[in-house]
Amino acid sequence: MVDVHLPVNEKCFTFSSPEGRELCRRVILEQLGYGPHDYQLEGVCKALDGVDILAITPTGSGKTGFEQGLITQKAKKFTAARITTLLINKDTTSAGLIAKPPINIWDAAPTTEVLLLSPEQLVSPRFEALLKDKTYQARVVALGVDEAHLLNTWGQSFRRDFEQIGLMRAHFDNRPLLIGLTATLQRGPWLRSVCHFLGLHDGQFHLIRRSNMRYDIRFVFRTVRSGARSWAFPELEWVLRGNRRIIIFCPTIALGFRVATYLHARSNGLDGLEERIRMYNSLNWASYNSETLSFMHDDDRSHVTVATDSLAVGINVAGTDDIVLYDTVLPPDTDVILQKAGRIRDGRERKSQVVIYLPKKANSLAQSALDGHGVTRKTGAKGKTGSALVDQGVARLVLAVCKVDVLNELYDNPPIDQPCLCPTCMDKPAITRPERCTCSGCSPEDPETVAEIGAGEPSGSGHTPKAPAIPAAERITRTMKDHAYERLVRFRKGLREDCDECLQDLYPPEEFLPDSLIDTILNKFYHLPDVPALRKALPGHPILEPHLASLLLVLDELRDHFDVMRTEARVQKAARAKATRDLKRAQREEASVGETGAQEHELEAEKSEEGSLGEDSDSEESSSESSDSDSDGGGLSSAGNAKERDVEVRRLMIRIPGGRFHKP
Repeated sequence: MVDVHLPVNEKCFTFSSPEGRELCRRVILEQLGYGPHDYQLEGVCKALDGVDILAITPTGSGKTGFEQGLITQKAKKFTAARITTLLINKDTTSAGLIAKPPINIWDAAPTTEVLLLSPEQLVSPRFEALLKDKTYQARVVALGVDEAHLLNTWGQSFRRDFEQIGLMRAHFDNRPLLIGLTATLQRGPWLRSVCHFLGLHDGQFHLIRRSNMRYDIRFVFRTVRSGARSWAFPELEWVLRGNRRIIIFCPTIALGFRVATYLHARSNGLDGLEERIRMYNSLNWASYNSETLSFMHDDDRSHVTVATDSLAVGINVAGTDDIVLYDTVLPPDTDVILQKAGRIRDGRERKSQVVIYLPKKANSLAQSALDGHGVTRKTGAKGKTGSALVDQGVARLVLAVCKVDVLNELYDNPPIDQPCLCPTCMDKPAITRPERCTCSGCSPEDPETVAEIGAGEPSGSGHTPKAPAIPAAERITRTMKDHAYERLVRFRKGLREDCDECLQDLYPPEEFLPDSLIDTILNKFYHLPDVPALRKALPGHPILEPHLASLLLVLDELRDHFDVMRTEARVQKAARAKATRDLKRAQREEASVGETGAQEHELEAEKSEEGSLGEDSDSEESSSESSDSDSDGGGLSSAGNAKERDVEVRRLMIRIPGGRFHKP
């Protein structure tokens, strides 16, 4: 171990100080052989001062993995640092029982420096017995929870053992330090839920939040072309055509098997096919999965790994170029997207991309979810068919033009992280947001190119990105915008008039609230509920900064006025609709009266015509009958003959549809 000399009054020594940070940096460098990031050093010093830590930092920023394969990698890291480590999970305990002679792996736990446990071990009898060992309890100084965001998903669904993580500290008499790590923890209820699980209370722990947005990766959204039970996936053939190392994530082993089978069939005699198209899932032998990881690490040839979520969190496969999320339903949450995207460790030199396939009705499902209709998505956890509500964050992401903007807002990402001055970051600085966003919403794919490679239609296909549907309550009409612009112009004029004369001389009114900021405010009008949201939406304007509270009051006033305008518009629309209905009803009634008069006129004309025809017939018949009587000397009477002829004439008359009666 490193010989560390603390100041004489070591009880008063604070590690979260320039001297303490320099001391910790030297110890880490000498003990582990690398210089820590500044934010890592910040967390270490706070922990040494006895403060609980919750660190939210991006993937590839120094966190280790979680669960079986992940814990294995963590064990390797501790072992490399000459720290004795014991990994206990279902696989290691089973392997010990079948060993010859059998080994109870728990026997080494009391003397191990680092104990790595899978969540289900927290409720095992052997762990309970270990906690009752006062000697062991006295040796425990810290509890670490990696991928803490899973407490919100796995801990509340199929992995109830995760709930035990937050309760574990209560079993210790000395209340050891707690360190929680994750890359994807949304603000608001998600953050509060994790803190509740871990027993972290406001003001009693140190939060480290760095942006988890990966500007070295392009986010691409496309539409699935194949059905849920299909065995053909032509939209995925592009993964075989480039010299790329790709992971395709499928939600189930069954779908992954069908995808892998199709790619095998379409590989056209790829050299080393069995190695270069592989599956990674929990049904494989552990040795096969380990070989797959080794191949992904060490082989520079192009390859495709079809995996389930068992490869989604914490696995370090530095050689990955692209990630594909393939499913016929919407993703369960945005954490899934970012965690899987994090398997790309550094995409700046490889033009890396994350391709997310969405169902054909993704836009309508997302809009219905945002409208509060309680839309559900199908699920298939553990092979069972079920459903879950569409996540609001996913719905917003699907409909958004700029995907990056939505993700930054959901995760409360700072616009610019505090620069890290460690040797690694000085040599290779983190990538900041480019001037033009590269996501497929801001920079759409060319539909012809997409069709050529058979990759499926781009989501919202077309050269111009489709604007997201806006809920009716958030739509701002041209009249509203004009009114808001006039009000905000008066506001900025008032700011200049109220400021001191020096500022009045230096700046025109437009500098206090430029037109570009007014446009930004109107575009994000219903997403600016408070001063922090305003500060985040309008960064880099020191003249406006002291007046954000006043600006918020103006926005509240405008919201109220917009509500009145909408109400008046609805009343006017209803009045116009009623007037239109009344007019149409009157026109129908007038037309009906006119049609009745025409029919009566037709009947009168018919009777008149028939009467005239009958009189002519009678005279003709009388003459004929007289002649017949003279010649034949008998026969029907003249009245009877006239009646028969009249009937025959009536039978021969026809009616032209829509016209008058006419003689044939």
